[in-house]
Amino acid sequence: MAKKTKLGLNYFYHPCHYNDDYKYIFSKYKSDGYKIFFEISRTIHKHFGYYMDAGEKNLYILSSESELNIDTVRNVIADCISVNIFDGSLYNNYHIISSVEYQETYFEVILKGRKKEIKIVKEYFLLDKDIFKKPNFGVKWVNV
Repeated sequence: MAKKTKLGLNYFYHPCHYNDDYKYIFSKYKSDGYKIFFEISRTIHKHFGYYMDAGEKNLYILSSESELNIDTVRNVIADCISVNIFDGSLYNNYHIISSVEYQETYFEVILKGRKKEIKIVKEYFLLDKDIFKKPNFGVKWVNV
């Protein structure tokens, strides 16, 4: 039986310095804002690498894992969208959380690794397709 291809990462980049958008979220929600942001980042990189399914079930799981109520989780996500930490159109149209920053981080790691091909959901992709000019590397574009 073939080994299942791992989509996510075992680690992820964590910035040392935050811009004013992040500082706004962390100031408004204190440690709760940071906790939710961190759990979302961990979930994105752990599961699919560049996005997180933000359906009702996953938001409740996120609420439980962060030990915060669901309304706080929703409010932090809404504010992260309002300051463009997360992409609003992807959230509103597909109920996923992603951003250019998450995608740049994930695909940079993938392109430095040993993978020869990856699957990418075309509708979720926020970057320029030119980033995949690595020799002997293939992208399989899939639809939602």
